[in-house]
Amino acid sequence: MKSIGTIALGFIVGLSAAEGAKAQSSANNGSQDEQRATAPAPKLQLEPCRLPGWSEDVRCGKYEVYEDRQAKTGRKIALRVVMLPALSDKPVLDPVFYFAGGPGGSAVDTVIHAGKGYLSALRASRDLVFVDQRGSGASNPLVCDLYGDKNDMAAYFNERFPLDKVRACRAALEKVADLKLYSTTIAMDDLDEVRAALGYDKINLFGASYGSTAALAYLRQHPGAVRTAAVLGVVPPDAKIPLPVMRGVQNAVDRLFADCAADEKCRAAFPNLRADFDAALKLLDKEPASFEALNPFTKKPHRITLTRPAFGEFVRTMLYFPDSSQWLPLLMHQGAGGEFSIFASLAFQTFRTIEDSVLRGMNFSVVCAESVPFITDAEIARERAGSFYGDSRIQVTRQICDNWPRGSVPASFAAPVKSDVPVLLISGEADPVAPPWLGASAASHLSNSLHVTVPHAGHSFGFPCVDKLVADFVSSGSVKQLDASCLKEIRRAPFFTEEMVNAMVKVQTAKDHPSERAANEQIWQGVLDTGQGKLRLVLHISKAADGKYTGSVDSPDQGIDGLPIDAVVWKDGSLRFDVPMVAGVYEGKISGDASEISGQWSQQGHTLPLSFKLAQKGVK
Repeated sequence: MKSIGTIALGFIVGLSAAEGAKAQSSANNGSQDEQRATAPAPKLQLEPCRLPGWSEDVRCGKYEVYEDRQAKTGRKIALRVVMLPALSDKPVLDPVFYFAGGPGGSAVDTVIHAGKGYLSALRASRDLVFVDQRGSGASNPLVCDLYGDKNDMAAYFNERFPLDKVRACRAALEKVADLKLYSTTIAMDDLDEVRAALGYDKINLFGASYGSTAALAYLRQHPGAVRTAAVLGVVPPDAKIPLPVMRGVQNAVDRLFADCAADEKCRAAFPNLRADFDAALKLLDKEPASFEALNPFTKKPHRITLTRPAFGEFVRTMLYFPDSSQWLPLLMHQGAGGEFSIFASLAFQTFRTIEDSVLRGMNFSVVCAESVPFITDAEIARERAGSFYGDSRIQVTRQICDNWPRGSVPASFAAPVKSDVPVLLISGEADPVAPPWLGASAASHLSNSLHVTVPHAGHSFGFPCVDKLVADFVSSGSVKQLDASCLKEIRRAPFFTEEMVNAMVKVQTAKDHPSERAANEQIWQGVLDTGQGKLRLVLHISKAADGKYTGSVDSPDQGIDGLPIDAVVWKDGSLRFDVPMVAGVYEGKISGDASEISGQWSQQGHTLPLSFKLAQKGVK
């Protein structure tokens, strides 16, 4: 099989549900300012600013809080604040506050990378406010360098959190921070101070993963300031992360097995998938696997040693996202035969992407104060039972916390949050880190709540149905009469098989050897505006002797080359084709002079306009 460095690792179009939410002209900004002028002048005045890579001005500022809120003396932290003004000329005055994941994720960096289309359905009528929590982003960030060179792939497969580097990080950070003062409880008081300084009375909360923990903690501490709360990938404060991960990962793998068995192509390709996975585990139980794998970022080979605990950890992170979990049946099958090189390349890409977004210093300060002290050995034994994942992660976390300052957190933090404020809770059916029973448990203590589960979903919720559900909830301010029926239409991304990968390799081999290309190959170029960025697309299409069309799609901006297209129909002035590897469909009309195709790209429930222009006409 060709090197993974030349195989497309995914083609996921990140979209907001509100594709129709149009940016308003600068003339409307005056109306927004007039509307806001009816409210008391805020203490914190935000200034116009331009986020990196953005083409529009938003508003930015800093708000200082004492690191030690009780003493109100000593070091201060400048919290980074970004506000995206509502797009309407008559904005509603209760904004949406965004709570980042992690712990250790940056709210502001999230929106910078996501682009102006992020949460646009909510922004249509409300300001969106992003505050970097203390210890994250640009708010006195607690950065730990645990792996050295980010491109040293082998280091990520060694000890997950080397204790010598954890101790070194603690020593360095204690020069600029009191690591006991970065808990969620303290940070939520910071956030409420920012709310008041911005002049907002009531706010709407939106958070996913650890962001759901923080949002629910804020709801408990400042219930009078909350109009609604929407939380996804629900991890309530009493979840004691990483305790639920053991059973959660097993549930996610079981759902993967069931979904593969229900899929005709996956079932045919991997009829004994559970046995394949067990065989891979047994091989690694005997001894670590040593092999060469290609670094997907540098395209250079690295010598990798893969242990049984590391394998489980990387399976967990790959279960988060549809574009990585769709590889797992193939990778489990290969692992049964002792082949782990492609697994290592893909797993490293997913893991490093997650790791790059989390500041571990803040993460340790939160987990070591709020979760680990409340976890008992009996609970570990209960959650570990029947799980291939085991308890290695939780034991490593305990060791870290033995070497990290522990903040003071009341025992009540680990109690369920109770409230009658409207709360929408959304869980993924196959979420390995926030399994659906956590959301169900949280909802049982929230008297005015609705908990829904997204079929097949992991720890990612990029579905138009979910976006619309959240937007409808925030707009109405009520969970009553919300229509969640569209969730039943959500499907898992198609699983990769060797047949599909070989088809891609065949396409790429032909591109590497131009003499092997069909003489009548046409090349079309287009640009797909996702609302979060523009992606160049290149369509290659040719006609075989039997009259059938074949081809592929490239996405140069994503580093993706040679996604095979299928079910190509080119007749009567129209073109239609599928891209099975990403569950995408294109349908378009061909212009009279055959120089342009105007149509729509559809993927995972999203539909966007996409036109191609002829760049190279094949020889007939």
